[in-house]
Amino acid sequence: MLVMGQAEGPGCFCSLNDLLRYGIESLSRDFDVVLVDCEAGIEQVNRRVIHAIDKLFLITDPNKRGIEAASRVRDIASKYNVKKTLKSYLIVNRIRNSEDRGPLQETAEGLGMNILGYIPEDGGIRNFNLNGKPLIDLPDDSPSVTACRDILRDFKWA
Repeated sequence: MLVMGQAEGPGCFCSLNDLLRYGIESLSRDFDVVLVDCEAGIEQVNRRVIHAIDKLFLITDPNKRGIEAASRVRDIASKYNVKKTLKSYLIVNRIRNSEDRGPLQETAEGLGMNILGYIPEDGGIRNFNLNGKPLIDLPDDSPSVTACRDILRDFKWA
């Protein structure tokens, strides 16, 4: 596991980015699906660490700026992607009520994006994070786990 985002010393990340790119490319040859969880922002896409993408899942908090940032990441990923087509999907995280969906959908549509699904605010996640517990241990009936399961079940992978 390589953790990006913190400098170990002066200079650039070029050699580390090359190593990371090589590792991702090597792994992707042996697996049908490779998930890469990047930190928020455009750094990994801008540095072209990830440049052969089929499907891009963009996760944002429920606000206009977050959706606009997701749109910029999508645009940069599309520009540098070596694959012919890049399909992007937006998921809105930490939604508090269904009334917020309308304005969020309008913002997304205005930027040429469709919202794949919504994950509700989940007190269980807050509690797990506060106590340093791994989120993988959330109960199956947790609102966020249920929402993720529903999104993945309904997603057309082909």
